[in-house]
Amino acid sequence: MLLCLSLSHRAAAQSCNSSSESATGSCSFNAALSAIIPYMAQLTSSASATSLGTLDRTTLAAGSLVTSGPTVTAVANFAWSVSIKAGATVWSFTGASTDPQKPAADLRWRVGTGTYAALTTAGAQVTSGAAGSSSSVSLSFSTLWPWASSPPGDYSLPVTLTLTAP
Repeated sequence: MLLCLSLSHRAAAQSCNSSSESATGSCSFNAALSAIIPYMAQLTSSASATSLGTLDRTTLAAGSLVTSGPTVTAVANFAWSVSIKAGATVWSFTGASTDPQKPAADLRWRVGTGTYAALTTAGAQVTSGAAGSSSSVSLSFSTLWPWASSPPGDYSLPVTLTLTAP
C-alpha cells in the first residue's frame, strides 16, 4: 500500500517568537499532516490458461467434461466484486470440418462445489468483499461436448476475470 505524507504549510514559513522576563515563556504554532491513499486492488490467478485436455470417445458419449480451473484471489481497499465473462460469443475453431460455431454458453463455470452456470459475454459475479478483505476461490468448468456437433479440431475461448468497485 502506498502512503504519502506531506507537511502542509502556509505560503510563508511559520515562526514563533517569544519574549518573557522569566524562563517560562513558550512559543508554538500548528502544522498539519496529510495523507493520500489511492484506490488499490489486486486480482491474481493461479494460472493464465486452463487446458480442457484432449477429448476421447467416452467424454463425447458423456456429452461433457469437468475440468479444474484456477484459484482466483482478490483484495482491495474498497468494497469490490470479481466477475467472469466470455471474451467472445463463440469458441474459435481450427479444423478440416466446418466451424460448428460452438456457443460460449457451452462452457459452464462454478465456484467450489456450487452450481454450474453458463458463461456469457455479460459477466457474472464470482466473489465479492468489503474494503480490506481478501477472498480466494477455486473455479471449475464443465464443458458441453455434444457428439453430433463437436467435429475434430482445436477449440479455444477467451475468458475475462475483472475486479471492480460495486
